[in-house]
Amino acid sequence: MQGDEEPPEPSKPQKIDLDDANAIKHKLDSTACEVVLDAGYIEDHLISNVKIVLGATARLGPTFHL
Repeated sequence: MQGDEEPPEPSKPQKIDLDDANAIKHKLDSTACEVVLDAGYIEDHLISNVKIVLGATARLGPTFHL
């Protein structure tokens, strides 16, 4: 029966160094990503990929005289 399913057990909180700003940012980003993906949204990397291509073109363009 579908109504008899138990809710998932919450995972143990991970400890991070509060003096390390990069570790805090990484944990916040990964947690936000998990929440959004669990809500049913799909992960799309199109904007990031376009930014990488544009940056590489801007950097390499003068090298190859485009």
